[in-house]
Amino acid sequence: DLYRILASQSSTSVTVNCSTLSEVLTYNLDTAGSWQEFTTPDKSFCSITSDKPLLVMQFALGNNEDGIGDPFMMMITPVEQYSNNYVFNVLPEFEINYITLYVTPEDFQPESIFVDDTNLENSTWVAVYYSSADICGYITSTSLLPGEHQLYHADVSSQIGVSAYGFNAFNSYGYPGGLQLEPVQLAIISFSQSEFTVLENEEFARVKLVRSGDISREAVVLIGSDPYKGDAAARSDYMPIIEILTFLPEELTKRVDVVINDDTNVEFDESFFLYLVSGEGVHLSPFQRAKVVIRNDDGKITLTPRYGSEIGGTPIIVTGDKITASAEDNVTCVFDGIETDGFVTKDGQVLCVSPEMRRTGRVPFKLHIEGEKNMFNGISIFRSVPHERAAGVSIETNPLITSGDMVRLRWSKEAILPTERHDRYTINVALGEYDENSAKWVYTELAKDMPNTGYIEIAVPERSPKADNDSGSPVVFQIGVSESSTETQIRKRGIFRNIIKNVIRGITFVTKVYILVKYPKTEVIRRAACELWGLAESREASLQILSELPPCPCTVSEINGNIFKQESIASVIFHPDSDKCFRQRMPSTTAGQQCCYDEDGDIIVGQDSGGTIDFVAPKDFKTTIGHFFVDVVPHIFCCTPLLLSKCEKYYEFRPSDDCSRTRPQRPAFARGDPHLVTLDGLRYTFNGRGEFTLIETQGDMFTLQGRMTLAKGVNNMH
Repeated sequence: DLYRILASQSSTSVTVNCSTLSEVLTYNLDTAGSWQEFTTPDKSFCSITSDKPLLVMQFALGNNEDGIGDPFMMMITPVEQYSNNYVFNVLPEFEINYITLYVTPEDFQPESIFVDDTNLENSTWVAVYYSSADICGYITSTSLLPGEHQLYHADVSSQIGVSAYGFNAFNSYGYPGGLQLEPVQLAIISFSQSEFTVLENEEFARVKLVRSGDISREAVVLIGSDPYKGDAAARSDYMPIIEILTFLPEELTKRVDVVINDDTNVEFDESFFLYLVSGEGVHLSPFQRAKVVIRNDDGKITLTPRYGSEIGGTPIIVTGDKITASAEDNVTCVFDGIETDGFVTKDGQVLCVSPEMRRTGRVPFKLHIEGEKNMFNGISIFRSVPHERAAGVSIETNPLITSGDMVRLRWSKEAILPTERHDRYTINVALGEYDENSAKWVYTELAKDMPNTGYIEIAVPERSPKADNDSGSPVVFQIGVSESSTETQIRKRGIFRNIIKNVIRGITFVTKVYILVKYPKTEVIRRAACELWGLAESREASLQILSELPPCPCTVSEINGNIFKQESIASVIFHPDSDKCFRQRMPSTTAGQQCCYDEDGDIIVGQDSGGTIDFVAPKDFKTTIGHFFVDVVPHIFCCTPLLLSKCEKYYEFRPSDDCSRTRPQRPAFARGDPHLVTLDGLRYTFNGRGEFTLIETQGDMFTLQGRMTLAKGVNNMH
């Protein structure tokens, strides 16, 4: 590359020391605007020092000299204008993209330097020298994918520099990833961190400010509280401040105490913000605003467990230091605005049962206890999770069940009613069948007052089609505390009340969703139902959906585990000649992809064992229901054992992907000595001597070792 040095003042002395040059270069630039140039071979690392401000430009010489790209010009950032963190973009139009990082010895902490939250402790850093012995800094380079990236040093008082550049065959770019556009030789003042935390009863929030840069002179900064940001109320939750701080020469830190007002209100954690305003000769680093979080200490409660199924029925023990309720108190549990009854156990704990949430994610939980002598309000956060993740009962059966099948249910006998010994109460078993018309679960009791052993084997009851087009229903199996054993326990305590009975009756552990198949009565009806379904479908719409889904790989060995996950035994039932089937992980749209493969690992296309697209991909409890009615019911109509000829119609509107859109994996190359380029394009320099591992796969299936020795130069000199 070629470098040009431009002086801003007369009589500027410059020293250049490069790893690939045999001697140190010195220049005297007589007038402002005068300049000098020098060139270096590839992979050179240079230090440029001067006694007065300079502008340094780097020129990449392009395809004729470098073998790739057009020439580009890039400004080199002086060390004095390095910053603590950056946000920059890597351009998508270029095939090869890199960043190079620069850090001084004082700030060289690779474990504290992060690119997109990954530290660079394991990167290869190269030392750069002022002279043969004095290190002036360290450099590393790494490749990045196109898009927005963040670079930062975890130590807010430390600075780093960055350049971004990239190439195509006949195009290129390069620019500094950022710099401090303030005059150098300033005091740099910031908050020591972006967020401070304080308990409500701690009286003060202690906020620390730090100074770097020029510390030889006094530096003045103003700190204030922002009354318009945050949900904490000034004067009620904290006392607002506005204060001028003066850093004396060589003083590096200051502490500010913000008064926190304690109260007895039950509330969620609140926050407010502080800001800095710089005085003369002061530069504010990126941490010029800080958030102060006030942790509530009134009505603090703990939920065990902290999560439960979105369909409800999860028993939750609520504990807290300030809960002093008795069994006669009225208990109300509020999940995301839905009120349910709770009660206080004999040992002072509170039992609540989660209702049906109708959504997943974090939901606010409130506890209200009211009695003659007690009053308590508490708050917390409950997490409603997809039912598939929280199902409390496992089942040993196929995903498809029919009347008369024997199923084996297993559950945690200790978890059904965690406030009691599991052998003190009995359980009921029920079958829940989803009714499409009412959009509700209808439960039928299968067994009553059974011992709570954690295991039962039970027969699926007879279920005949309700209509000609009734091919089946989604079903779940439910385990709950039986009413008779509940009444016995309540009488033993002498606090028999319907409210307690209702709370315990609401505790239900439910299996994942299964499919209870009810084949239509006659072949004629099944054939007619398949034809009617086909009339309402669109081949063009199906192909459009297929084109928008990720393609299936042509062989099972090419499956990307980040995109697809292997299905359970259901694939064998619906795709009888397949060996493995995979379904798309968490599709971003309603639809999803399915790919099936034979015993040789080759993709199967079309009837009656090829994968199919899902108009409604089964991602959670609700979409599983939709998947059944939209995708599974037509399959039962068109692809039952007696009607396999009709399976052709099903695949017409739920087609298989034929892997024609799949791009085969390209071969990768690694090269270099000692400037290495890895299989994934990472470039680094390694001057080791001995035997080293070059490639190693997961599971130790393949290892490639290499031996490196001293290279011989002219006259056999090493």
